[in-house]
Amino acid sequence: MAAFSVCPNSVVKVSGPGEPGQAWTSERNGPVVRFIVDTFGADRAMFASNFPVDSLCATFGEIVHGMKSVMASYPRPAQAAFFSATARRVYRLGTA
Repeated sequence: MAAFSVCPNSVVKVSGPGEPGQAWTSERNGPVVRFIVDTFGADRAMFASNFPVDSLCATFGEIVHGMKSVMASYPRPAQAAFFSATARRVYRLGTA
């Protein structure tokens, strides 16, 4: 991922981190999420979900809450980028 991150036009969706047979927790998956955000920057990383496959590890609410917990230490602009602004820009969704 670090080698990929040097490509300035690369963007990564952060979805489905987890371990087979293990419950999804922010403690278990936080290091992976933080590595991606720290490596790419929040302006090139975005929250995504692999639901319903992710339901093997957690509910959608547990994953969203866990991701928010992982991102809580980042400044508000980075959180906004990760949870919405990056996807809006990349997918050209506008602000509506």
